[in-house]
Amino acid sequence: MAASSEVTTGGPIVIQAKGKRSGTRSTGSFVSWPMVRHNIKRLWPMSVVGSAVLLISGPVVAMLSNTAQDARVYALRSMLNDENIGFLAYQILAPMLMAIAVFSYLDSTGRVAVVHSMPLTRGSLFRSNVIAGFVLLFIPQLLLTITLLPFVRGGFKGFLGSGTGYGNVVTIGGSPVSAEVGLAGGSTSARQRIPDMGDLLRWFILASVIMLFVYSLSVLAAILTGNIGIAALVSVLLNAIVPALYALTLLVLSMFLYGFSYETVDGIAWMHPLLDLAMNGARLSPWPMVVFIGVSALILYASMALYRRFQSEHAGNHVTFSGFNLIATVLTTFVGACLIGLLIESIASTYEPVRPHHAFFFLGVALGAPVIFVVVSMILCGTIKVFTMGSLKRFGAFLVLAAVFFSLTCTDITGYESRLPEEKDIAEATLPVMNLMTLPYAGTYGGGLELTDAKSLAAVRELHAEIVDRAKDPQYDSLFTPGSASGVSGDSTENASSANCPGCSSDEDNTWFMNFHYRMRSGSSMDRSYTLYQKYIGSSPAYQRLINDPGFRKATSLQHLGYGNIQSSSLSDLYGNTAFPNGLEDLNGPDTSMGASDAQTFARLLDEDYESMPDTDFASTMLSSDPDASTTNPARERLLIGVSFQLSDGGDLSSGSVFYGITKEYTRTIQWLKDKGLYDTMVSDTRKLMNQ
Repeated sequence: MAASSEVTTGGPIVIQAKGKRSGTRSTGSFVSWPMVRHNIKRLWPMSVVGSAVLLISGPVVAMLSNTAQDARVYALRSMLNDENIGFLAYQILAPMLMAIAVFSYLDSTGRVAVVHSMPLTRGSLFRSNVIAGFVLLFIPQLLLTITLLPFVRGGFKGFLGSGTGYGNVVTIGGSPVSAEVGLAGGSTSARQRIPDMGDLLRWFILASVIMLFVYSLSVLAAILTGNIGIAALVSVLLNAIVPALYALTLLVLSMFLYGFSYETVDGIAWMHPLLDLAMNGARLSPWPMVVFIGVSALILYASMALYRRFQSEHAGNHVTFSGFNLIATVLTTFVGACLIGLLIESIASTYEPVRPHHAFFFLGVALGAPVIFVVVSMILCGTIKVFTMGSLKRFGAFLVLAAVFFSLTCTDITGYESRLPEEKDIAEATLPVMNLMTLPYAGTYGGGLELTDAKSLAAVRELHAEIVDRAKDPQYDSLFTPGSASGVSGDSTENASSANCPGCSSDEDNTWFMNFHYRMRSGSSMDRSYTLYQKYIGSSPAYQRLINDPGFRKATSLQHLGYGNIQSSSLSDLYGNTAFPNGLEDLNGPDTSMGASDAQTFARLLDEDYESMPDTDFASTMLSSDPDASTTNPARERLLIGVSFQLSDGGDLSSGSVFYGITKEYTRTIQWLKDKGLYDTMVSDTRKLMNQ
């Protein structure tokens, strides 16, 4: 039997025919290894370039890093958590380029005719090309893994690392805190753990799965179009469409559903490995990995089915299968129109309203959709004559998709905004500490708090219900719109806005996030996130009751920062300044600084007074940072002593210290300070610090 050959720049390739023939095809070859070797010889420079990129981004950076300052450990951890830009770029771009390269012959009718005349089935040709690209793609990855071995420790403890996504929970002072509030939580020693072989293996598997997924979609892109340039665009489209639709859905939902929380839809990370990486970090979770590998296999199988139907006369065409023209045009138009709408909305909005109107968003969609549709149609059809009946049908399909999407996301047809958990079903509620300029912490106590007491849970749900009800009631519109300090309509003092909050009216339009996370007794969870103006918080009866709740006070005590973490204390103003203008000559009494032992006793007494204190009016705790307001701002007038506690492990406190303001209600603490002969001096020196 005669052999068939294709002459290329790399020399002739000879495919030996084996087995029985059916027409002009051999049915006995599952994979053509000569074809695999031919593609490897033809495309090996791409593998060399990939190796150079990875080696420079990896081992070279590690060798040049400063070991004395833990820079090398930090660099390695960023690499193995897939935060290294070089690594991530390779995992995305290399599979795209490799898939297009191995099927680049589809750009030429003559080359397609030669390749398809070989005594091989279409399936064998497809598998041979895919395997060759896969080998070339993973040689640099293997080389990089081997060269990183000298930089990691032995052992495999890091193999089951939990990742670095925003859904993690860290521990501060023995109390778990949501990582969305304390992004860098945890101790320094935990963050600087030297990666081991388990970390390296976990990263290799994760990166391989990402590359396989991107590669399979890029192979599909190369089959759907016979044009190399269009294949690159289609590859970007197929790989980006799921993350893009996900991001757009989140943005639109957050715009139109008041209270929408990203945590509501974080379960769809399994839809794309890059989504999983962004949301959960470089974790190695078995089921998502199995899903990604299985989907990749299905995509490759579908690509092979399409390749078998590929007609040689379509080589070089912008679109080789007419059905794809409809899908690509509709999806690209939809994503592009939404992006233009978001752009115009952001340009037209001069402030960040709590409940904005989105006319500019829809205006941008309406203006952008026809333009993007025409441009995409021209690119895919390869002609400027796109105003046809077929184009009209495709635009109609876009309108149907847009109508369905916006009806589901822009209107509360599911009752999402009004949904509240039943009080009896709540096992635990987590919400952030509002870092307002209020006593006792003056905005320096970060983190979040977890409440399990029945009374505290009821107070949290009451606040949640109040926000939901007021958001729908027109009489409270001034609390949800900027630039109004006159209060809401009505005569009730309970309905007043920040006019009831002396000293804070200048900050009333500051926005704050109130995130509710409920863990139900059934094991499920519920999340809501609200942007609120400070004037709303200052006029909220429910928030007033919450901050006076014993469970709330206990959860926001100094104990949760860890008494053992307190190393010292000193007098301080609201900004954390502990120095006097003229140094020691300004001191008129004994040294008021305390070491660890006295400072920890000090903190315990403050907690005892704080937790047993009578209910406090929220307005009387709101501080003004203006020194001239000391006689008009009730909180500054009540403040007797300002103290800064220095912590050995600041946790989520970026400064490593926390301010504490003491008023006359702290009777035990005041008596203790008097017994030590420090009270009068601390009061007078605090006044000097506050007024300097």
